[in-house]
Amino acid sequence: MTSETQAEMAELRARVSELKLEVKSSLSTALEVPEGLASGADEYQITGRLVFYRKGDSKGGSYSAAQLYATDVSIPVTWNEIFGILGPSLMNEATESELRKSVFRFCENVVKDEPAGYMPRNFGKFWSLKVEEELFQDVLVQLFALNLMTHGLKKRSATDQNKYWALTPLGQDTLMKLRAIQKQPALVGT
Repeated sequence: MTSETQAEMAELRARVSELKLEVKSSLSTALEVPEGLASGADEYQITGRLVFYRKGDSKGGSYSAAQLYATDVSIPVTWNEIFGILGPSLMNEATESELRKSVFRFCENVVKDEPAGYMPRNFGKFWSLKVEEELFQDVLVQLFALNLMTHGLKKRSATDQNKYWALTPLGQDTLMKLRAIQKQPALVGT
């Protein structure tokens, strides 16, 4: 290695260190939610297509030969609920595919956990909830715009073509407020 190459490498190392400090600095200053954006307890409508079997269509408790039916549903959720579900998987970076599955599973669970609010009167048995890809993209954009998550920074192999996402400092702080278990005050005996 020539002395010029060594000098150039030292210069590049110094520049990389400077850039890392700039990135850390810009991340730490982004600890506020931008004004005018829906966030926190603000409601967001998740729309989907609920596929189900009708009541009374089962034969001996089995729906295997029954016809499937579908209806559109709208599920009100808050941005805190969405972020509370996705946040933990972002703590060590998550692929976009993993986040997509989490969002869709979250939507499905909301409908299953509160069927009275979403199921039609003739509902018999849940089959699936189909949510459009556009909804997932809206969630990604919103959480990115709110400075709660950013592109993953960990080094990956050259063959890894996944898109990774990670928490920002604001995202970490928000997640801890949403999900960390608070200490209960001691009860005083009477």
